[in-house]
Amino acid sequence: MALIKFPWVDESQITQKFDRPFHSLQREMNRMLDQFLSEDYPVNWTGKNGFSPSVDVSENKDCFMIRVELPGVKDDDVKVSFHDNILSIQGEKRFEKEEKDEDMLRYERQYGSFYRSIPFPVQIDDSKLKAKLKDGVLKITLPKTPAAIAKSKNIQIEKA
Repeated sequence: MALIKFPWVDESQITQKFDRPFHSLQREMNRMLDQFLSEDYPVNWTGKNGFSPSVDVSENKDCFMIRVELPGVKDDDVKVSFHDNILSIQGEKRFEKEEKDEDMLRYERQYGSFYRSIPFPVQIDDSKLKAKLKDGVLKITLPKTPAAIAKSKNIQIEKA
């Protein structure tokens, strides 16, 4: 007995209907794996609850300045360390539960533990590191070593 196709089913429609979700799933998985395996992964890692503080990194001829937004985070809940020319910032933003006779209708603020790791391209003088948490902003100053300062120079562009 031979198998006969149903006359009302077009094979191209079956393929299109089933391939479309799998293509978008494959595209999304590829994007996630690319992001996970990229060189920036340690810098962009967030905690398990999705809280990731915003970080600004700036540089002048003498030092790097890091500013991390940590609203509502106490200085006891943050740990800053420096090892092998990598600055690590970790901590936790704790959930604030208010005991009132009100029902919470919406939660938009993020809470949870976080970890940020920032590598530096030049040697840092780790004996002069400074960190200060004030008004919800953690400011970290990382002075460059004298050798790193001496190596940096501006290159004059010749006019044609």
